[in-house]
Amino acid sequence: MNRRFLSIKCILLAIVALTTLNLKAQIQVSVSTNQPTCNGYTNGDATATPTGGTAPYSYAWSNGQGGQTAYGLAAGNYKVTVSDAAGKTAIKDVAVTQPAAIVAIAILQGAACDASVSYAGSATGGTSPYTFKWKNLTTGVTTNGANLMTPSVGSYFLEVTDSKGCTSSKVVNITGSLSVTVKIGDVVCGGTCDGAAEAIVTGGTQPYTYLWSYQGKTTQAIFPLPGDSYTVTVTDANGCQK
Repeated sequence: MNRRFLSIKCILLAIVALTTLNLKAQIQVSVSTNQPTCNGYTNGDATATPTGGTAPYSYAWSNGQGGQTAYGLAAGNYKVTVSDAAGKTAIKDVAVTQPAAIVAIAILQGAACDASVSYAGSATGGTSPYTFKWKNLTTGVTTNGANLMTPSVGSYFLEVTDSKGCTSSKVVNITGSLSVTVKIGDVVCGGTCDGAAEAIVTGGTQPYTYLWSYQGKTTQAIFPLPGDSYTVTVTDANGCQK
């Protein structure tokens, strides 16, 4: 009876020992990632760290690389298979993310119809903090900082750079305040409807709309006209009027 009991006990201990050995032999894999520095870049990486099993380990990534760290990764989904010296394997899914694309924004300060305006640079996406640079495309003069204060008429190039060196740009056109002059074609013969008038517009933001006091005409130029006095109201895309 005692011998039988000892035999069963030895068998149980052997099973426990084998189970413990098998558990210790299982490979577990964790993966750390570094995302690409900028949206659309391919300089991310992922590193597999195995535990358990029997060293040395070999690595096979789904993109064909074979080291412990896979380099030059774009955002996307990958797999890594880790094999140990005993031929046991573990597979891990890996997701490499990327920052949102950086987008430069120029925010108008004040009312669009003001005689002089200013702009504030801003951005979305990328990795803050951002730096800003404005360049006058006519003079070539560059101003560092987010704010473009009361610029003269012309085109300005805004470049935004984030903390990782990713950039985005935007061109801002400063057209000045809305101005209207009227070009007149006088009536040649008194009382004859052969006069003409044309609104010449500068500044503001196109497109423009026109409203004449003569028969509610809405074209830039009206013809023919009888001799008289007329007015025209011009409205730009921002609702500014002259």
